[in-house]
Amino acid sequence: MSLVTPTFRKISSVFLAEFDNVAGPRNSICVQPQSAQPLPAEVFDQVYEFLIPKRSLYGQIVSVQIDSFSFIGKPTQVQGSQYKRNAYLFNIGFVLESSPEQHPFIIRDMSPVVLKLSDELLSLEQERGLLSRQDWQSKTTLRTKLTKMVNQLYEKGSHFLVFDASHAVYLKVLSCALKYNPKACSILHIGQRLRLDHVPVAIRPPMSVRQFASHVDPCTKNISLHINGVYCINQIASLTRLEREIVFRSIRLLLDAGMIRCIDLFRFQNKYEPTNKLQLVKDDVSFWEQCHRLVSNYSKRTKDLTRQKDLRRVPSGERWLESVPERSLSFGDTHSRSCRMKTSSDIHHQYHPIVKYYYLYHSLHRRETVEQFVESHKEELETVDIRKWIAFGVLTGIIHRIYEYPICIRESCLPSIASSLQRQVETDHRSGVQIDTARLRELLNGRHCTDELGCLLNVSLRTLETILYKYSKDIQIWWIGEGQE
Repeated sequence: MSLVTPTFRKISSVFLAEFDNVAGPRNSICVQPQSAQPLPAEVFDQVYEFLIPKRSLYGQIVSVQIDSFSFIGKPTQVQGSQYKRNAYLFNIGFVLESSPEQHPFIIRDMSPVVLKLSDELLSLEQERGLLSRQDWQSKTTLRTKLTKMVNQLYEKGSHFLVFDASHAVYLKVLSCALKYNPKACSILHIGQRLRLDHVPVAIRPPMSVRQFASHVDPCTKNISLHINGVYCINQIASLTRLEREIVFRSIRLLLDAGMIRCIDLFRFQNKYEPTNKLQLVKDDVSFWEQCHRLVSNYSKRTKDLTRQKDLRRVPSGERWLESVPERSLSFGDTHSRSCRMKTSSDIHHQYHPIVKYYYLYHSLHRRETVEQFVESHKEELETVDIRKWIAFGVLTGIIHRIYEYPICIRESCLPSIASSLQRQVETDHRSGVQIDTARLRELLNGRHCTDELGCLLNVSLRTLETILYKYSKDIQIWWIGEGQE
């Protein structure tokens, strides 16, 4: 699937809605691009409640799909004694032509524009009351600026909106025109639920990811600099000193834009198993050539990857885990390079990478850790970067992680577990959350895997697993593969 028409060419209008204390929500300004198809006047009647929604949605991106149109806006509340009822409510947004299938991509591409425009208008309202003033000059100025803006966005996809020397903002519609490659085997996974322990990995060239992020907002640009396939979301939040919700929002936007994928932190204690997709690519020469190019490691021939010198303690922000050395991990050329083909005589050679990689992936078992797997396949893995090999399998969907989900079946053990974890946090000098019985009862419900619990409780994963296994009669561990949650 590809978006043939750029998103900015789908813009039907920009609108400014306000809450009138007598009439209720009303559309005070609605400007259409000169070259766009006329927008039916009754279309706003169907989204009356969307113009000024419930209080819980203030300050958030809100979107709705009605017939063949997508509405996206950011309702905002400005408090002050100068307003009736001590508050002024407005919503700046856009209407775009779209089908239900295109709606998620429309929202993805327009969100940065709505966020920047809303923040700029909020600043103008707080400083000089530009929006709430009902005089002719203020309304004319605002309508003129929005008219020029919507025409430029429709024609070029970008516009430099200037009110004065102190209020100027660059707006750009993020039209990615994604093309889906069936051979990529689910390289894009829009429905993925993000967790603190997830590691963002670039599936486009890193420079392209950073360039894309720079057009979104400064926070996303800053976050993109730390996307190296090693740092998890929790670490990125610590490194950038941004709130977790902001980091989640930016990672989600990059994920939906097809710039990154999120995988699990690599540990030699992780367990994986092949999926049904492995059989679909069994005879795909291009796929295995690509795998060989991305995961082979001829620069460092390692006879025994489980030796102590190759296993080192790596800090992960709020956890410690066993990992391979921290090298930047990117699969940007997954989309940009073609695969080099081999002759048929080479392909069927027993030591050819196509045969080797398929055999290795097929040999993974849910009851065997990566460390045990490496030990039993030392010779075949001599020239393979094990971390990249696992990441490639997860990103392409031919293998998936087996997660451990703890469930408390006897709450009598919770005080002892909480006490043990709290002592360990204090011993490690971590400034974590307070671990008590109520907190554990909330988390040990089968909805959080051990990786996520490590971040939420701010304890090392090894410590958490050790303590939980001590209470095996009171805590059940469910092994669940990705997609089975």
